[in-house]
Amino acid sequence: MKRSLLALLVAILCFSSCKKNNINKTTAKTDPPNTVTINGTLYPTAVIAEKTWTVRNYNGADGVDYIEGHNDTTKGKLYTQSEAKAIKVPIGWRLPSQADYNTLLDLIGNLSDGNGHYIGNDNSKPQMLISTSGWDYGSGTNATGFNAHPAGYYAVDSGDAIYLDAGWSTHLVTSSTYPAGDSIGAGAVWIIIYEDAYSRLGAGENSGTTSPADRGSVRFVKDN
Repeated sequence: MKRSLLALLVAILCFSSCKKNNINKTTAKTDPPNTVTINGTLYPTAVIAEKTWTVRNYNGADGVDYIEGHNDTTKGKLYTQSEAKAIKVPIGWRLPSQADYNTLLDLIGNLSDGNGHYIGNDNSKPQMLISTSGWDYGSGTNATGFNAHPAGYYAVDSGDAIYLDAGWSTHLVTSSTYPAGDSIGAGAVWIIIYEDAYSRLGAGENSGTTSPADRGSVRFVKDN
């Protein structure tokens, strides 16, 4: 009888240990290399200028499609700054600040306007940030791996909401705002990368005031 009870106890302990190991294997799941899962979706990443960036536009809940009624998983959705700040991301990740994006602008050789702003025009180097396909007027080299896609932006003007510049520009939302009295204007800081019908290239900050209702594309970054 004692031997039977001992055998039963050993069997129970073995079953419990196996079950625990299976649970640990399930919860220990990690993302594949060069990716991160954000709210159930896997996004590719790349190390650029000593930071790790998501290199596809966020396409989660809320926001609006980059063209009304048409969702594209590469171009993603457009978000206001307040919506972008509210997106839950894994530990260590964040919505990029103006300073984070400035590391990219430094990388491609943009110069400050003298007031601490990076306003870049007619400079071939923005091609280093632009994806190799999907642009209406010529594509980039994507030499940095940032892979900017031309989702345009969504603006509110005199109460009317309009979609603008899809196909030839990307407007990236940052976590930063311009201080009162800044030379640019007021509102959120956006980073704009474009290649237009006149063969003009640019990468820099928005050059005017933004509305809290305006929407742009969202990327995420973490320090290495």
